[in-house]
Amino acid sequence: MSVHTREMLDRLSRRARREFSCGLMSDTKWRKLFATLAHLDMPEGQMHVKFLDTPEVRAMPFPGPVALWPPHPYMDLQFGPIELRAIEWIDFPHIASTPRSRNLPDRKTPQALAPIRQNLKRLGQFPIVETEHGIRIEGYRR
Repeated sequence: MSVHTREMLDRLSRRARREFSCGLMSDTKWRKLFATLAHLDMPEGQMHVKFLDTPEVRAMPFPGPVALWPPHPYMDLQFGPIELRAIEWIDFPHIASTPRSRNLPDRKTPQALAPIRQNLKRLGQFPIVETEHGIRIEGYRR
């Protein structure tokens, strides 16, 4: 996720076509989703993001409006600019878990997912999947 060239975007597209049966989200749909999140009044909002090129899932806060400033196929998130087509899926858990210092247990905060659902339904068709932990937006399907 550190090299941001047209070649990198093409490489991600080829990988997605090779590993998945279909793509469900475009760069434009991801930007609509992130713009909606940026304008929700959920300062403690948390999402879990799975990228194509990393095996681990990354927890991060909802993006702010400045996250949309990079060029169209990118988003500036907690880990720097990322290619939107590199997002395999995003989970919005019912309970956000925030690590704390000094060996304290993670802070658990309930998240209201209804505003996310309502705003996404208002925007159009998004691949929303209900899970036991919350809701998932799929970028690709196997």
